[in-house]
Amino acid sequence: MIIDVRRSTEIKPTTYGILYPVLFFLAVAGCSQESGKGIFEVRIKDHEEAIGYFSKVNIVVETIRLSPKVGFRFWRLGWLTLNPSLDQLDLTQFVNNSGVTVFRGEVDSGSFEAFDLKIRSVRGILREGSREVPINNKVTPVALSFRINPGEITMVVIDLSVMDMSDHPPATYELQLAGYEVYRKGGSEMNILQTGAFLITAILAITAPVAAQDKMQGMDMPMKGMEKMPAKSALQPAEGASVKIVTPKAGEVLKGDQVPLEFKLTKGKRGAHVHAYVDGEMMGMFESEKGTLNGIKPGQHTLELRVTTADHNTELNATDKVSFTTK
Repeated sequence: MIIDVRRSTEIKPTTYGILYPVLFFLAVAGCSQESGKGIFEVRIKDHEEAIGYFSKVNIVVETIRLSPKVGFRFWRLGWLTLNPSLDQLDLTQFVNNSGVTVFRGEVDSGSFEAFDLKIRSVRGILREGSREVPINNKVTPVALSFRINPGEITMVVIDLSVMDMSDHPPATYELQLAGYEVYRKGGSEMNILQTGAFLITAILAITAPVAAQDKMQGMDMPMKGMEKMPAKSALQPAEGASVKIVTPKAGEVLKGDQVPLEFKLTKGKRGAHVHAYVDGEMMGMFESEKGTLNGIKPGQHTLELRVTTADHNTELNATDKVSFTTK
């Protein structure tokens, strides 16, 4: 006796009744995401470690890649590749300042969950003897969550560090990721959104986002914040620029972690905006003369404003400083 068993592949109407709503939901969920383009900027600076040994550290940037947070928008799966607007730089020129722009352009709005600064080559020339030495590139893709909003500017500042690894032979020097800052400008102000430090182990580089006021705890780094204030000698001539803090007032006691900021700015020949530092740590960039400093811990603090040029790279010897207390 022969038994003929055949499996039917026919899709029943009830299956379509389930499938269509699911596909419709996915399409609506994907299309309902805020669309449009925003301005995305990437800056590179150096977190001072062993770079003082070098007269030059020449870096060639190959690409910048972003990994979209896919969700239901499965068509965005993969990396978004951006071609750098500046692909060669000398890192010794951007130590403890606001860095140099390597990309600025329009990018489709949305959320992103990873960042990759792909470096093609690193070459270092020591001050002593002017000899070239190898620098091992240890910069790898990292988890970094941020969002680009339509019509707004989002800026990611990547903090690199040249490390002396001579106590771990055969290594000599390594280029590593030290940290990051994310800023957003929706109106006239550039506000800091998040900061973090990249913890480097012998096996794996991982990112550990932490609160701005605690981001350096447990790390052997000789500075209080992600951006140490440049020495007075590093400031460029004011050329008519000046700034005066109106609020907060000297000795003022404020409640909460949000501090209203107001100042009077004279731009002079080169000034464009101000960098705001609290206790030596950059907390924001402001073009208008009013803003808010967020995430200020209870205690006594020193606020310093510095007039800065339009390229964010040069801070001028036009500053003002005031002490205040938060509870």
